[in-house]
Amino acid sequence: MRLRSQAVLSADGATWERYTADDFTVVLPDGKLMNKGERLALMKTQKPRRSAPPEQVQVKHYGETYVRRFLADNGWVMEVWTKDKDGKWRVSAVQVTPAAKK
Repeated sequence: MRLRSQAVLSADGATWERYTADDFTVVLPDGKLMNKGERLALMKTQKPRRSAPPEQVQVKHYGETYVRRFLADNGWVMEVWTKDKDGKWRVSAVQVTPAAKK
């Protein structure tokens, strides 16, 4: 999980792709739905950035699935990790929702 998160911040498409399922989808805060290819193409246009460590991290295990939820950059992120046919853990879905202002 840590390596994939670092890949997002460093715009490291190769590492990100290694930990991302082929049928991956993400819903961005503006409601846009992207597949793996679209998100990877966007990542290749981005520059590495710094970010505060995620807050309020929760990880739940459900058999062949892990769900990780955390607060980062003023948004809630929910990742769904699943084990693929080769026994490797990859993110299959992400949902990003703006966090309510306090």
